[in-house]
Amino acid sequence: MSPPDRVAGEVLLDGGVDALLELGLGDCIEGIDAVPVMGQMFHSRDGDNVKLGITHNPYTGEPLKGRGFHNGRFVNKLRNCAKAEPNVTIIEATATDFVTEKSSSSDREVVTDGVFSNFRRKLAILAGQDVSETKEDTTAASSACRPQFTSVMISVTVTMIPEHMDEYLHVYYDEPHVMTMYRISPTECRVFFNLNESPSAFTARTGFTLLDHCLKELDALTCVPEGNKAVIRETLKNQTLRVNQTLYMPPLPIVVPGVIALGDAHNIRSPYTSSGMTVALWDVVHLRNILAEHLNAADKVSGSVKSVLKELHKRRHNLASTLNIGAQLMYALY
Repeated sequence: MSPPDRVAGEVLLDGGVDALLELGLGDCIEGIDAVPVMGQMFHSRDGDNVKLGITHNPYTGEPLKGRGFHNGRFVNKLRNCAKAEPNVTIIEATATDFVTEKSSSSDREVVTDGVFSNFRRKLAILAGQDVSETKEDTTAASSACRPQFTSVMISVTVTMIPEHMDEYLHVYYDEPHVMTMYRISPTECRVFFNLNESPSAFTARTGFTLLDHCLKELDALTCVPEGNKAVIRETLKNQTLRVNQTLYMPPLPIVVPGVIALGDAHNIRSPYTSSGMTVALWDVVHLRNILAEHLNAADKVSGSVKSVLKELHKRRHNLASTLNIGAQLMYALY
């Protein structure tokens, strides 16, 4: 399986690192040129810098660190761990549909473009933003569960680390202009600009290209050091721009029997919070613990999905709701 090439899922908060360790997957952030992430730094026009640092371990006093990395390298390490499990079978395919068998409300069918076209199981777990639209068919309020467009992220990768790039994710803000920078390896830095409409609508309305927009945003941000501007400007002019949508989807509960949604398949918040993988990994931790408790109680999983979901919503609430509240601030900024 080839590693995914995504401009997303590149920052894992300290809580996400804790979840990896809890799952016994701490090695997945080793050997991939990951760099430490200590928090976020907000830079404003008037020179006031606000640092949102990651907390310290209450037991050891040591600072907790997140990680920045290439998403594809991290995902491949996770895949290798899964493939090493004797009871795991990996099939690489693209899911194109998700339907409920009329003859049995607990059976699931996934139609793919691969050799294997149908998979029928008593329990289906949805995970990741790629399948988030499937959630629309599994909730009572289906129309509210379709991911909603919020903005567009335009990015380039700077291979010469600009000055002042430390172990923080940097946000440069001068309303209405904003730019985000963070490191994904010892020698690479990702730079993002925001656009609050589709590229086609923007070009039709203004006559400008996405490159024009990014250069204008960069020039307007007086809080960005001039040395950084020069490096970023040169990169923008010589590198293909990558464009990704940012979405929002509320965490409405699943009502179709036999379906569990985790991570972005359940709830999408602003990617500028860098919290998607952290929430998803803790969803996995909670689900693992809940299923283990049910199995230890001699319950049949297929007959207990509703109670599992109820407990999962309860356990994920504190972390997910806190990050969702923080995401509303990001929607206001971007």
